[in-house]
Formats: sequence, structure tokens, C-alpha cells
Amino acid sequence: MGKEFIVKKKESCPDRVSLSRTPLCSVREGFTLVEILVVLGIIGIIVFVGISSYGVVRKKMQLDIAASTVQTMIVQAREKARAGYFEAGGDDTLSATYCFGFRVTINEFIELIQSPYDRIAETNKCFSETREPNIIKTGKNEGDIIVKDIQAFGRDIQSESFEAFFLPPYAEVELKQGNSLDSEDHEIRIIIGRSDSVLSEKPLDHREIIVDVLSGTVKAKRYDPEQDREQLFN
Repeated sequence: MGKEFIVKKKESCPDRVSLSRTPLCSVREGFTLVEILVVLGIIGIIVFVGISSYGVVRKKMQLDIAASTVQTMIVQAREKARAGYFEAGGDDTLSATYCFGFRVTINEFIELIQSPYDRIAETNKCFSETREPNIIKTGKNEGDIIVKDIQAFGRDIQSESFEAFFLPPYAEVELKQGNSLDSEDHEIRIIIGRSDSVLSEKPLDHREIIVDVLSGTVKAKRYDPEQDREQLFN
């Protein structure tokens, strides 16, 4: 004969009390209004902090990208000069080797420029009083980032625009304002930042591109007057 199985339904909450006079178990059907409001408040705080942090990080990334753009364009000009771009004319007197350089303007951005190279001239081999350099590329700028300051050889440039060329074939630097190699500081410094930022109030919100006139090296870093040699890019 088969065995009979008796299934006894287990009570979900026995009608007993503990020694402390509190139920051994209780049934809870939902959250109270106060608990819901507390959770919503916490979520709101987390979202607010996250959005604020994202905005700060995004602005810093835009500055780093802009600094990298300026650095890359200056390196491109240097390498083009070293490569010795040559344009043949109808005869030897019309043939031309080109200088490649860059122009930076206060409250604007960077432009890549070129000009015929005068091998015979003792000075101003790339700059001509009768011909403006050709603009061959304008830097793409993300956001409202502009050139805030230009320094050369340890002092501020008084003009609004600054031009420098790399001479072929060794990429020596020639400046429109003249080279001051007698100075101990042989660097050109281009400081960029957002249009609404003040350099003296928030220097760390700016980036600096440094061109060494003697070696031709180009570096980009965070602008920090207290730690002037803190390099961010190679």
C-alpha cells in the first residue's frame, strides 16, 4: 500500500510572542513616505555632485586638448622645415624653399604659416616687409579657449600677435620681433585659457606651451607659477 503524505501548511507568522513581548515576525507591505523622501534626497545629492564634477573634468580635458593642439601644430611646422619643402619655378631664381612657422594672437588661437626662405639674406630670412606669410592651417579649438598671454625670453610680448619661423634645414628659430639669444631664458611661452578666466586669479585653470629657441623642442604643461617645471605632456 502506498504511503500517505500529509502536507502541513506552515504558518507565515505564528501567533506567539517572545519574552520581550514583541512579535517574532511581522509582515511589511511597503515604505513610508519619509523613507522615500530620504532616498530621493540622497539620489538628488549624488546626481548634483556628479554633474558638477563632470563639468570640471570636461573643462580640464578641453584645456588639455587645446594645449596638445597648439603643441602638435608647432611640431608640424618644425618638422616641415626640417624636411625641406621645395617648390620649383621656371628657373633657379624663381625656385623657393619654404620656412614654416606659427602665429599666435591674444584673444584668438594658433595658425600655421609659411613663407619663402631667403638663403642670401643675413637676417629676416623668412620675414618679408612686402609679403605677408601664407596661412596654411588654423588650429581647431574646442570650446572658448583662447591665447591669454605670450612671453619670450622672460618678458611679455607687447604686441597682440606673435610670429616665429623654423628655418630649413635645421629648424633654427627666427622671430619677427628679433631673437634675444643674449638672454638666459631662450623660451617662448604661450599661455592659453578660457575666455572668461583671469590668469592672475586662477593660474591653474590655464595651460602653457613652451618652445625652446635653441633646441626647437616643444612642451605643453599646466601653467603653475609655483611649479614652473611640472610637465604634463611629452
